Amino acid sequence: MPSSQKQIVANRQNALKSTGPKSVQGKITSKQNAITHGLLAKEILLASETSEESRVEYKQLLENLQQSFEPVGSIEEMLVELVAVAYWRLASGVRHSD
Repeated sequence: MPSSQKQIVANRQNALKSTGPKSVQGKITSKQNAITHGLLAKEILLASETSEESRVEYKQLLENLQQSFEPVGSIEEMLVELVAVAYWRLASGVRHSD
């Protein structure tokens, strides 16, 4: 159902009041939203996974996929990396929801 003009105006006025987090902790927390809530986040490893062990595990996953698929050319290499990133993020979500 389309929004009425009155609702559109009200939504725009409410949006002007939204200024985002003010405190340092609030800014740090909101900065992590894209990481914890999106497959297209810029960070591959979550903040809780920044250990060297996690980096090695991700690198091993990527190397295993590259060996399995044997990509030829940059497009295939990007696709293999995309599979690794998507798998890592999905698995991370499962690991962190327990």
